[in-house]
Amino acid sequence: MLGVYTGTMVAALTTVAENNDADHEEDSSVTFNASAGTAYQIQVAGRGSDGNVVLNVLRGGLYPTLPPNDNFANRSTLTGVYAIGAGYNAGATKELMEPNHNSNAGGRSIWWTWTAPVSGVVTVDTIGSSFDTVLAVYTGSSVGGLMFVASNDDGGGNNTSKLGFYATAGTSYQIAVDGFNGDSGTVLVHLRELPNDNFIDGIQLTGTNFTVRATNINATAETGEPVIASAPGATNSIWWIWTSPITGPVTINTAGSSFDTALGVYTGMTVNALTAVVENNDAPGLFTSAVSFTAVQGQSYHIAVAGVSGQSGIVVLNLSTPVQPNDSFANRTHLTGSLTNITANNTFATREAGEPVPFNPNCTNSLWWTWTAPANGSVTIDTIGSSIDTVLAIYTNATLPTLGLVAKDDDSGSIHGGGNRTSYVKIRVKAGVAYQIMVDGFLGDKGAEVLNLALAPDAPNDNFANRIPIVGAFKVVFGTNTYATKELMEPNHAGNAGGGSVWWTWTAPATAPVTISTFGSSFNTMLAVYTGADVGALSQVATNYNFNNRKASQVTFTAVKGTAYQLAVDGVDGTNGTIVLTVSQTVPANDNFAKRITLTGISVSTTANNANSTAEMLEPILDDVAQASLWWTWTAPNSGTVVITTDGSALDTILSVYTGTALGSLSTVDYNDDDFHTSYFHGANSTLTLEVVKGTAYQI
Repeated sequence: MLGVYTGTMVAALTTVAENNDADHEEDSSVTFNASAGTAYQIQVAGRGSDGNVVLNVLRGGLYPTLPPNDNFANRSTLTGVYAIGAGYNAGATKELMEPNHNSNAGGRSIWWTWTAPVSGVVTVDTIGSSFDTVLAVYTGSSVGGLMFVASNDDGGGNNTSKLGFYATAGTSYQIAVDGFNGDSGTVLVHLRELPNDNFIDGIQLTGTNFTVRATNINATAETGEPVIASAPGATNSIWWIWTSPITGPVTINTAGSSFDTALGVYTGMTVNALTAVVENNDAPGLFTSAVSFTAVQGQSYHIAVAGVSGQSGIVVLNLSTPVQPNDSFANRTHLTGSLTNITANNTFATREAGEPVPFNPNCTNSLWWTWTAPANGSVTIDTIGSSIDTVLAIYTNATLPTLGLVAKDDDSGSIHGGGNRTSYVKIRVKAGVAYQIMVDGFLGDKGAEVLNLALAPDAPNDNFANRIPIVGAFKVVFGTNTYATKELMEPNHAGNAGGGSVWWTWTAPATAPVTISTFGSSFNTMLAVYTGADVGALSQVATNYNFNNRKASQVTFTAVKGTAYQLAVDGVDGTNGTIVLTVSQTVPANDNFAKRITLTGISVSTTANNANSTAEMLEPILDDVAQASLWWTWTAPNSGTVVITTDGSALDTILSVYTGTALGSLSTVDYNDDDFHTSYFHGANSTLTLEVVKGTAYQI
């Protein structure tokens, strides 16, 4: 229930507006005319209920202005471990280089930013929004340089979105809300960094070997909750639920957690009626906890972790079973795509007969994966995030006896932002080739493993023969010349040797000036334009680098309609990076006679611009100079005298009027170059005074 009042004492308020249910919904809405300088007292109460309140004050109606956080640079800020954002995306836009959120084109995105105060599991949702939302989270400081974290479409129910991810303390996360296929309305964003504080909100876990991370900072104990392992002060628990896919031994521990933990596993349906399966305070010689028990297939187990004496921090929960489907080379797990992150556990893994030994022979707990490269490129494979000392090896060929070593590593993960004992390799791969990946524990180390794979594919338009078509008078395209090459007989673009060119082809839709540029690219580019169909027999049209002393290129020339132009972008002295290529040849809508604009009535005024307009074949050319014509058609509604003038134009005009329906058969009614009667004021404008016949169509 919502009320707005004036006055300074609660017992002497004057009602301005009140509402209970807006549009038959449970929320409330009022609209009134506010007076500048007047203080309004706003009251919100629950009708027999309580909870979080979102209050929106919007000047001028529901959507008075464009959303203030429409652009990435103007994103709104969320703070804390629990935050609510509100707004609307009506009138919002999509920026140049902005990604498609959750792979949907959208088109009406608005932005928030949130910096994680602690590390932990985060949920973000748009529940309560009035339209079909898509939600995405990224890291990065520019809209064109975002790194994907998570996205969702309908996870929140009722066409709203919900997602989760692990946040790292101090990292800024960029949150985008868009409308599915451009939908719009009011937006609510809820962010919670501790979603599994309560038993009923336990996070679902799946699999037989995994590691999850969370935090119990600000967690609480519920009424009737068991005291885990009778540990003193263990009152800040967080919960998971795991349904066992197997019957067999299971080990769960908190190794890697940042504080003294207590760990319990229970069965039951409510927090005050649980049956303890197993509990532990301190694993032998450690302040973290470990339990083992025999799980029953299909049984759901509730797992709780709390801090002894109220301690809190980062929780690492590891679950492992003897089941290792990719322990043997023959059963290696298949990986697909260009980006993957998976977890595993080698606690019960073995080394089979004939298996290669890339490092120490005491590395005896290997796991195997296979990945077929979807494209030529450079791939990084690492074990960053693993809780054990790993070794990593990459092979080709499909049987153990024929494996060919491609790369191996022990501890290079630390150089690339990982732990001191993780592994990292970067190799060139070829499309269609299967690569076999082995991860083991150094000197028999066992525990949770993380395998990350990221492919940076080569440019598909590296070679002239594979140039990418650009269609239209205006187009912005993106690409990269990373790992691109220079072909035999390829010219030096802009007089520089370069060495990493990529190619596009563009056929001019009109005879008109065109500007092509690389502004927005991430490196010092060279740009060249050619005609010709063979890389060894090209004719240069235009070329440039360091346009106006900037590390970008731009050329302008008059393109001929129907001519195919070959566009090359290379890096000065072999530099490389991302490319933004813009082709701009804007032609007026009524450039051609066939597309002349219809004028109606006895008095009309219209404006236009003849930049990039052309003269057509068979078009009458008056005074032998007019070559940038625009066309209109007007049918006389009455017979009589008509005055047609270009008075007010910003250029030296030629005005002509015809009858007829085809360029090749027009009959001249009259024409004028400079109206000397008005030249004192307007110089080079044109004026015609004609006698017209009702119903006759005049081409102007």
